[in-house]
Amino acid sequence: METTLNLSKKAYEYLNHGDTKSAEKILKILEKKEITPELKFTISSLLIEIGTATKKMDYIEEGIKNFKELKKETGFYVDYNLANGYYSKYKIMDEKPNYLTKNEHLLMKAKQNYLTNIDKTPLEILPLLYINLGNTYDYIGRTIDALEYYEKVPNHPYSLINKGIGLYEYSKFISNTSTILKD
Repeated sequence: METTLNLSKKAYEYLNHGDTKSAEKILKILEKKEITPELKFTISSLLIEIGTATKKMDYIEEGIKNFKELKKETGFYVDYNLANGYYSKYKIMDEKPNYLTKNEHLLMKAKQNYLTNIDKTPLEILPLLYINLGNTYDYIGRTIDALEYYEKVPNHPYSLINKGIGLYEYSKFISNTSTILKD
């Protein structure tokens, strides 16, 4: 019988290769095991990741619900995971960048959870937190704030890509603004 850790690693490998069906099969196997707080954490993370990849909102919502319960029951550090859940939920509900809608509250929840206990964030997660927080700021139209967070991880590929996109979009905004001011 495979360990929870090995099953979890396999599920993420499947997700990284776009094989969501195999990842879902592993999720179902994990859900049949005796649920410990650690396993609930793993399952919740997989729910959000699989939900994001497949656009299954019920998976993301269940992952968020589980993380909220874990935070109350155990005090586990789950703010980063909750923020990812809210961010994924927003992206699925409204995939138009820089366009604020009735779903803006999800981005605010994501931002709040990224910033909660940022000083207690494990160092291996911190670069991804900065990038995701930058992405959140970018989605709410705060490009300068986004760029500041991308700058905190200057050599990370995702940070470089997002920074480039942010600078390009900001230059278009500045160009449009100066044209309007001239008229």
